[in-house]
Amino acid sequence: MRKPIRVRDMTPEEVEAFQAECSARRAAELEAKRARQRSRVKNWANDNPEKTRARSTRWKAHNQEHLQAYYRKRSYGISKEQWDALFALQGNCCGNCHSTDTGTKNHWHTDHDHVTGEVRGILCSHCNRMLGGAKDDIDILLKAVEYLRNPPARKILQCENV
Repeated sequence: MRKPIRVRDMTPEEVEAFQAECSARRAAELEAKRARQRSRVKNWANDNPEKTRARSTRWKAHNQEHLQAYYRKRSYGISKEQWDALFALQGNCCGNCHSTDTGTKNHWHTDHDHVTGEVRGILCSHCNRMLGGAKDDIDILLKAVEYLRNPPARKILQCENV
C-alpha cells in the first residue's frame, strides 16, 4: 500500500507538479473511459443495424430544424436567424422566379457562389437547377435568353408554314 501523500509537507513547486500529474492522470482516465464507451456504442450499432437505423430515422424526424440549421451554418456560414431574415426579405418566395412553391424537392435551396462561398439568396428547386446547369455563368444564361427569344427552329418552320 502506498504511503498517503501529505500536501502540507510539500514545497509550492512540488504541490504544483503533483497537481499537474493528478490532472494529467485524471484526463487520461477520462479519455480511456470515453474510448471504452464509444467502442461499446459502436459495437452495439454494428450488432443492431435495424435498431440503429430506426433510432437515427426517429431522431432526424424530430430534429429537422436543428439539422437544417447545422447544415446551413456548416455549409454556408449563416445562422437560422440570418436565413429566415433573407427569406423574409425575398417575400418568403424564390429569389429568382418569386414562386412560393419549393419545386420538386420539399425544401428551399440556399444559393451561393461556388468560388467565393458568398450566399446570394434562396431559390426553388427549378431555379437552383437552372443556375447549376448553367454553371452560374452569366454568358450561358444570356445565350439561353437569346435562344428563347429567337429559337433557330422558328426560322425554318416559319418559312415552311408560309
